Amino acid sequence: MTDAAKKRLTLRHVLGAIAVIALLVGFGQPWSNITLTTGQTITLTGNDQAPLALSLLLVTAAAHALSLLVYRGAHVAAVIVQAVSALGALWATLAALAGAISAARPQITQLTGLSGADTINELVGQVTTAPFPTGVSVVGVGAFVLSALLGLTIWRERKHTVSRFDRPSGSTDQHPWDEMSDGGDPTDR
Repeated sequence: MTDAAKKRLTLRHVLGAIAVIALLVGFGQPWSNITLTTGQTITLTGNDQAPLALSLLLVTAAAHALSLLVYRGAHVAAVIVQAVSALGALWATLAALAGAISAARPQITQLTGLSGADTINELVGQVTTAPFPTGVSVVGVGAFVLSALLGLTIWRERKHTVSRFDRPSGSTDQHPWDEMSDGGDPTDR
């Protein structure tokens, strides 16, 4: 593997670690505060507001870990699963940021006893979004996406590298088995 590929592999591992830390920090913190016209306040964490994104991120993390353990075709499959689930998690995270009221509907119904989308929309007075945890979460998801894309480029380069058991092309040295067959001793080199 070339030095550039080793640097990309290291960057892939660093991005994976950054993604996991960012997601643990971001998804556990409050993302939105919804103030109702009745004066009650509902706080939604990233886990409450984006459960689909969190589920997809667990799949992404598992695929990333699997891609570190396997080679060749299984590595490619794991990286593709990582890329698809990370892109899906990015989409779900961005969609969840815009849908704080719909995520809070069960809690609003439990607090007020009123249900129905129109009624709940009338009850909401103000929605505030915390920029730090949501930003950290989006950065973490983006780091997983970049890690998956780097995994695909590294695989392509790994595919063309010579195995440690193969003789490099253009080598004039005789293979040890051939040398022994001819009566020579390959350990005399």
